[in-house]
Amino acid sequence: MLFERTEHEPDEYDPEEDLYDPKTDSLTVPQVDADLEDVPAEVQRPFWLAVLGIKGGVMAGGVGAVLLAAGYDQSIGLALVVAGAAFFALALYRIRVFSASLEQLDEETDDGEPSEPAGEAGNGEDTDGPAETGDPDGPADEP
Repeated sequence: MLFERTEHEPDEYDPEEDLYDPKTDSLTVPQVDADLEDVPAEVQRPFWLAVLGIKGGVMAGGVGAVLLAAGYDQSIGLALVVAGAAFFALALYRIRVFSASLEQLDEETDDGEPSEPAGEAGNGEDTDGPAETGDPDGPADEP
């Protein structure tokens, strides 16, 4: 190998040591098996929209910058740079909206107590207090 260990660093951890393949004299990249069914649809859609927005921003902004730098067509180059910035802004907006919805969901489910499934004791009824009177405003304090 090109970068062999020297006597000055014999005990240094090598993160690529377990990936080295002596047959090919190179590194092997571990394969990751992931199914799209494992990811909820509420996460897939915002993720791919953000990816497409960022890719569109890079592509449009890059081509526009090249057109502006080359002096080919200033109006098309400027329009592409603006479109690239708009794609980036849209992707950032979608990421922030999705992050805020995740934080709101975490706050709703993270009230300090374990959540009980619906249909059991956590159905919204107060089982420790007095029985319901049927009045939506609560029990009346009239004598």
